[in-house]
Amino acid sequence: MITNIKRLVLVSMIFLLFGCSNLAPGTTGGIPTEDPLQIMQRTAAETSIAQTAVAPPAVSTAAVAPTEVLPVSVPLELLTVIFPDGSQVGFTADDLRALPESTVSLKNKEPVTGIPVLSILDQAGWSRYTVNTISIQGVGLIKLSKAQLDGNFLLIVGDRNIQFASPLVPKRDWLSGVTTIALY
Repeated sequence: MITNIKRLVLVSMIFLLFGCSNLAPGTTGGIPTEDPLQIMQRTAAETSIAQTAVAPPAVSTAAVAPTEVLPVSVPLELLTVIFPDGSQVGFTADDLRALPESTVSLKNKEPVTGIPVLSILDQAGWSRYTVNTISIQGVGLIKLSKAQLDGNFLLIVGDRNIQFASPLVPKRDWLSGVTTIALY
């Protein structure tokens, strides 16, 4: 058995010494004899891939006039009124602030000033529709019948937030983040 192992080792050594001498063109015993760049160029020339020269991009040295970037001011709609037919009217903070304000007295508290929901609906053109229910949506939801809606329901408009207020609704239930008035 030792004889077979010796034979296997001897054959392996002979193969390693003499069998690997011609691994690739331009090599001797697996060690390259020519510059790697030459090998790459020769290999590229022998491949069937089309070689194309790519010119560097043209750079203009002409003076470029500075451009002034003007800020784009797109009015952000804070409130949307959605009508029964799906059509909508949006109001920006400036649109809402242009509407007349009203002040209502709270029970045993300071009066609150805001824009009556009726004024907003009038401005939006709600009289064209048959409306039974008004849904004021924000962080929560308040539904009112058309008969309940009067000048005591206000929206207090901040810079980026609208709050619903009414002396008829407990203050803890006032909505903040009002974004939509939907009419049904």
